[in-house]
Amino acid sequence: MKAPREYWIPKGAVEVNLEGANCVVYTYLGGKDAPCAMSFYGKKSKATDRYRFATVEKRDTWVADTLANAKAWEDKKAEDKAKRAADKKEAMAKAVVGDIYYCSWGYDQTNIDFYEIVAKKGVNIEIRKVSKILDRSERGADYVCAKKGSYIGEEVIKKRFNGSGNITMNSYSSAYPWSGTPKYETAWGYGH
Repeated sequence: MKAPREYWIPKGAVEVNLEGANCVVYTYLGGKDAPCAMSFYGKKSKATDRYRFATVEKRDTWVADTLANAKAWEDKKAEDKAKRAADKKEAMAKAVVGDIYYCSWGYDQTNIDFYEIVAKKGVNIEIRKVSKILDRSERGADYVCAKKGSYIGEEVIKKRFNGSGNITMNSYSSAYPWSGTPKYETAWGYGH
């Protein structure tokens, strides 16, 4: 069982925090009355940092910097989250039924899959895999295009746009808007 945060805080320590920093600092006097400080981030029960300082001024400067940096980090996370949400919303607004997305994936070879948006429902899109046609072939390389409306199977896949405005297909690939230019994939017989 982990010791609670209170276990690590010395008796007589003074709590210092900053609104929105998700960090708390405790200042105290250590051995030989040396100025000391420790910080805890988030819900951690064990101190993230623990320092002994030459002067109280150096300790106070460290405390102010630590809290300011923690607040800046939280502000950046909130800003990034808002940007991802805006990117998702923008991608959804731009997406039109009939748009084609491509997915490039593979280990020791490159495979291309094409998907067509067949419906938009709220924050979800429905896509279906479409056939690809060979545009041209070179030694070890094929260049393929989507064959719009030529669906492979009956499966309709429900997805959402990710924070980058693309569609996360699985743990190893995402689908991106297809511009209509042929996409490279490893030619048959050249992969592993």
